[in-house]
Order: sequence, then structure tokens, then C-alpha cells
Amino acid sequence: MAEDRSIRVPPHSVEAEASVLAAMLVSEEAVFKGFEILKPECFYLKKNLLIAEAIQTIFTRNETVDLVTVSEELKKNKKLAEASGLDYLSSLAENVVAPAHIEYHARIVYEKWVQRKLIMVVSDIAQKAYESGEKVDDMLDWAEHQIFEIKESKMRSGFVALKDLLIPAMRTIDRAKQEGRHITGVSTGLDDMDRMTSGFQRGELVIVAGRPSMGKSSLALNIAVEAAKRSGVRVGVFSLEMTTEMVVERIICSEAGVSLSKLRSGRFSMEDYARLSNVMGVLNELQIYIDDTASLSILELKAKARRLYAEGEVGMIIVDYMQLM
Repeated sequence: MAEDRSIRVPPHSVEAEASVLAAMLVSEEAVFKGFEILKPECFYLKKNLLIAEAIQTIFTRNETVDLVTVSEELKKNKKLAEASGLDYLSSLAENVVAPAHIEYHARIVYEKWVQRKLIMVVSDIAQKAYESGEKVDDMLDWAEHQIFEIKESKMRSGFVALKDLLIPAMRTIDRAKQEGRHITGVSTGLDDMDRMTSGFQRGELVIVAGRPSMGKSSLALNIAVEAAKRSGVRVGVFSLEMTTEMVVERIICSEAGVSLSKLRSGRFSMEDYARLSNVMGVLNELQIYIDDTASLSILELKAKARRLYAEGEVGMIIVDYMQLM
């Protein structure tokens, strides 16, 4: 007899959820680590979700998280009974496996949440494919976007509550203080700019503006190289005007300090040749990826960027230049 899929229980791990909450009740570091990976909504069981919300609320008020404060927070919001009462909280606090293992257990909780999200998204995609009258390309882009959002680990719909952002922000502040970093983003290679901006920050849109033939493309490529070199990030370059060969020539000449006209004409000295050869080893180690597709649409650019990101996190995307899109 075929399995009745209508009664299948969504993926979750009762043990992992309990272990994460138990660790948070006894360790401040565990709260930091737990909420770097999870949001309260990642918990499947309602009682665990409510406890996670209470812990998050207390911690963002910079108060101590323990059995007493969490139970009081739940009681204040009239949710203690719904969270299975003080007995359940006590059982969590008494059965801590090991706070040091919280990242491993949090990953299990997160992966189960992703599986549940994936099931929902695949169901939505199937329904849209049956019922939608949209163009196939638009449907594919939408489906790809839904899957990519899950893979990107930033599955947020609509507005994001400030309280969900405070703990990661506190963690970043603590790390910056401990490490004494002056550049918290991606280095541009321009020391004065890095001092003023602390580097290009994640999620920023930076526009390089100027008159024609003033060196905008060269500056963008220099920033790409320095970002890959100094910050060690993967950089994607969309060149809508120049071919990949032209882009690479510019990068090589800039790094070697050799005139591009000399390279193209072949009229360069042995000293120039040595400098050109020496930079090859350095450039070979950089994770810079170039796409020279002309007449690229925004949808195509998004799809290509997602595929690049799927192969590994990308720290910077450069488009040269936006007016050609």
C-alpha cells in the first residue's frame, strides 16, 4: 500500500532543540553562538519556540539568562503554561549535555528548519507551475530565487524585527573590540577610503561615478584585486563592455606597473617582462571571477550571481557598467 504522505511529520529533532535551549540557560557564550545560527522560528515545537523567544528578549536587554529570568519572562507574557511550565524548564536546565556542543546541535535544528522550508517552497513551486500563466523564464527565476533564499541562510519574508538583529550586531561589536580591527568590511586597497568607511560593508551598493575616460573601470578592477588580496574574499566581475581578455590585460598591467599600450604593442623591455611574469603567481591565487556577457539583463545577472554564490560565499560583485543593463 502506498504511504499516506498527508500524515507525515515535518522534519525536526526534539533532542537537538532541547540541547540548544539547555545550553543557553547555563551559558552566555552559548546564547551568542546559538542565535548566530538560529532564530526562534527555527524551533519546531511551540514550547521551544516560546522559550527561545524569551531567551532572546532577555539577552537583548543585556540581562542574565537563567532558569529564573526565563520563567519570569514567560510568566509576564502569560506563556509559561504554553511553554510546558516550570517543570519543563527545570528539566532542560538539569539535563545539559555540554554547552560547548551548542553549535553542532544548533546546526541540526537549523538543518531541520531548512528541510521544512524546502518542503513548503517545493510545494509552492509545484502549485505555481500547475496554475500560473506566467512566462516560463519568469517562473524559473522565481523558483530559483525561492531555493536560493533558503541556501543563503537568510530566509526572511517582509520586515525583520529589530530584536532578531541585535544579538548578531552585539557579537560583531564584541569581535571588533577584541580584535582591534579598523576595517570591518572588505578592503578597497585605498587606505584613506578604508579609514573613512572601514571598508565596503556587506549589503552596500557603491556607485563609482565620473566623466568618461576618467578611470572608473580601472579603479573598479583595482578594488576587485585588492579586495581579493587583502580581505581574501571571492569577487565576481560582470564586464558588459570589455571582454575577459581585455579585463585580464588591465589587471595584469596595473599590478605589474606596465603600460597597457606597451603590452598590446609588444614594445616592452625585459624588465617589464619580468614584472609581468612576477605578478602572475600573485594573481593566480586570487578568487576573482569574470563574466563578459554583453546585453545582460538584471534577471540574468541575478541568476549568474546566485550560481557563483552557490559555489562559495562572495564578498563583492562589480558591474561595469550599470547603464549597459
